[in-house]
Amino acid sequence: MLIPLILALQVVPSAGVAQPPATIFAEPAAMLVAACDGDRDARVTKPELDTCLARSFAGAEGSTTGKIGYIAYADWSLK
Repeated sequence: MLIPLILALQVVPSAGVAQPPATIFAEPAAMLVAACDGDRDARVTKPELDTCLARSFAGAEGSTTGKIGYIAYADWSLK
């Protein structure tokens, strides 16, 4: 019942107006996994993910203790 109402309220652009470019939305975790594709074959294997996560964790402050606090995590997330 709600879908027909939403569709009825949509604004249809006129013929002379170009459609805006599409945007791509991805979750941060998905972006991290995609960045771990070491051999660029569009498939992330468990060894690739493990290596990538270990490398990323090693670059975080406090990684020598095996724990990362909130501030170090915030700094890491901005890298």
